[in-house]
Amino acid sequence: MELFLGSRLNILALGIPFAIFGRSLGYQDESVFVVALVGLVPLAERVSWVTEQLAAHTSKTLGGLLSATFGNITELIVCLYAIHDRLYRLVQLSMLGSILGNLLLVLGMALFVGGLRHKQQTFNRTVGTLNGGLLMLASLAILFPAVLHLNHETADLAKDLLVSRFSAVVLLCMYAASLIFQLVTHPELFDDEQTPPPPPILPRSPRSSAEASPVASKPFEALRRHSPAGGAHPRPSPVERSRLPSVADSDAEIDDDTAIQVSLGFWASVSCLVGLTACISLLSDVIVETIKEGAKSSGLSGVFISAVVIPIAGNAAEHAAAIVFAYRDELDIAIGVAVGSSVQIALLGLPFCIVYAWFLRRQLTMYFEAFETAALVGSVFTTLYLINDGKSNYLIGLLLIGAYLVICAGFLAHSDEELESPLDDT
Repeated sequence: MELFLGSRLNILALGIPFAIFGRSLGYQDESVFVVALVGLVPLAERVSWVTEQLAAHTSKTLGGLLSATFGNITELIVCLYAIHDRLYRLVQLSMLGSILGNLLLVLGMALFVGGLRHKQQTFNRTVGTLNGGLLMLASLAILFPAVLHLNHETADLAKDLLVSRFSAVVLLCMYAASLIFQLVTHPELFDDEQTPPPPPILPRSPRSSAEASPVASKPFEALRRHSPAGGAHPRPSPVERSRLPSVADSDAEIDDDTAIQVSLGFWASVSCLVGLTACISLLSDVIVETIKEGAKSSGLSGVFISAVVIPIAGNAAEHAAAIVFAYRDELDIAIGVAVGSSVQIALLGLPFCIVYAWFLRRQLTMYFEAFETAALVGSVFTTLYLINDGKSNYLIGLLLIGAYLVICAGFLAHSDEELESPLDDT
């Protein structure tokens, strides 16, 4: 019942049946488009909640990875339907908008909210360094096709496709290598909960152990009493850590705001994610089919809706998860969700769409227009510069939000013929 009654946003889910069956019932595409967008919000928020339940049964690194992965389900499904309909610019702009939204808006809101409660927060710099390097690689893969176009060196589509498909394969390989690095070969670099060091070994007294000083042996007797077979303390599982207070706070009352209530088991969480993904898939199909009419009726350009409106609705999961984790002073997970989500879109989502379109013989490339490429590269550099020292406060969050608003203003004036922007008709 927590899945259906655990959020006030679930009231918006009442419009999902109307969005799915509205066109067959004869309703206007504009109305169906708006209701479908609104219906994505509670689904994305519930995906965030279920993923948090699933992450409670795993490590922090894997939990952040799962949150980012399922948070990107909405944009990925929308893009797959758009590829079938040959709406290539919708695919590119949705992916770009998702990267920018996660990198600037989601991360900015998380740092701002976390900074309001905590004067200064710290996080693992290794996470930021790795994600920054991956984002720089993706930026280069997107930058070079635009530069080649400016130099008139890729005048035909065949060369664009060659460069884009080769770059997509390289990015997919690099993302797979980063997963192996994080989860298999170097997981200790991303875990801020290191196993406590063993107690110091005191020099032996010339007396026998039976005659040893009782004062000196008390710490070791306490360790033997509270550890199995006199060994070291076992490291608690993530589920146990979520239920038990820390040692330092054993005499204090547990803060209800920071306690994670585990309501779903591992397989129950997986089953809920499958069902939610199926509902998102149905709504994504409706959005792709009605986006042009929705753009005309709203007075906004198709570019703005594709790069800003759809990603914001789809990123509700990242918004909820990252803000909650930052509020709890778990900034490593918040950054893993926000920045990690951008990395996934840049190195997994967009390259996968390129390869998927290649398989379907669709002509999707990684060539973005100059404004879009500049927005991506500038956002990556801005974010990496602000978080490179491993410390954060609310002002850094505000700066990221401000950068996102400036880019949104640019998208509002940006237009594209393929998406039939109404701004071009005036």
